[in-house]
Amino acid sequence: MICLASAIGFLNIRLATIQDITDSKNSSLQLVWQALAVTLYIFFWTYYTYWDEIKQKVRFVTQFRDIKELQKLKSIINILIPSLVRSRIQDGKKNFSEAQGEVTVIFVDIDGFDQVV
Repeated sequence: MICLASAIGFLNIRLATIQDITDSKNSSLQLVWQALAVTLYIFFWTYYTYWDEIKQKVRFVTQFRDIKELQKLKSIINILIPSLVRSRIQDGKKNFSEAQGEVTVIFVDIDGFDQVV
């Protein structure tokens, strides 16, 4: 849309210049049209450039936030998951159980622990 408007404005300037050469009666009116066309062209170009710059900044900030959140998520996963499991997940393995021999599971419930904490 902006490019179309600028092309029409530029074409208007060129046609007005050609017409000025052939017909010098309305030269002041043609100068007004040329000035208006140049002003509109500059306005639309500035408007388009401004909003394009805003879109690029928003896109950059969004990508930066996404990268930061991904780094935060990776750091949390690095803290919670042991390195052996983490390396296997990064290699793409989904099921990686190994025989560990005998295992003992202890469940401890301390009476009144919530009040102490």
